[in-house]
Amino acid sequence: MIRAPSGVRLSCSIDHDKTSGLVQYDVYQKLWQCLFQPRSSDYQTLNIYARQGRSTGSYPGAIEFGLDMSDMIQYKKFPLTYGIFSDNKCQIFEPLVEKLKRDTKMTIHCRIPDARCVCLAFDDTLSSQEHNLINDIFKQKIIVPNREVTVSAKFVNSKNSNSYDGLFKYTVE
Repeated sequence: MIRAPSGVRLSCSIDHDKTSGLVQYDVYQKLWQCLFQPRSSDYQTLNIYARQGRSTGSYPGAIEFGLDMSDMIQYKKFPLTYGIFSDNKCQIFEPLVEKLKRDTKMTIHCRIPDARCVCLAFDDTLSSQEHNLINDIFKQKIIVPNREVTVSAKFVNSKNSNSYDGLFKYTVE
């Protein structure tokens, strides 16, 4: 967990592989949570990047840690997140894996501050159903489709309040 000034956004990775880390904001503790998924059982470098303002552009390196992973468990990736995810200080509770199993029942549970509503896209097709949030929390059971699930939201203070912004995406196996 890392405390940073309100205008700072963080990103993280292992050995500069952006799919190996996930940064999300814990609104209760007011701290950034950096999660890492090592890919192998050897020495690895954990990178944490910081930038002032919105998440577009590059993030300069801020902190680097060395970690010797002698006992590797099973490697999994995190869901793919888009810049708007950290700009709005979102947080995924479940599932925290990139790949979902086709035709299984799954609950998507996350925090999306200042969102008016959420819409899911299944296999690149945006659902016509808008979901409301309760205290910034979205929780919805789904049946996993064939290729991917994308979580998008409309935000209260958005320039274009009629369009959805993609937050994060799961792929399907």
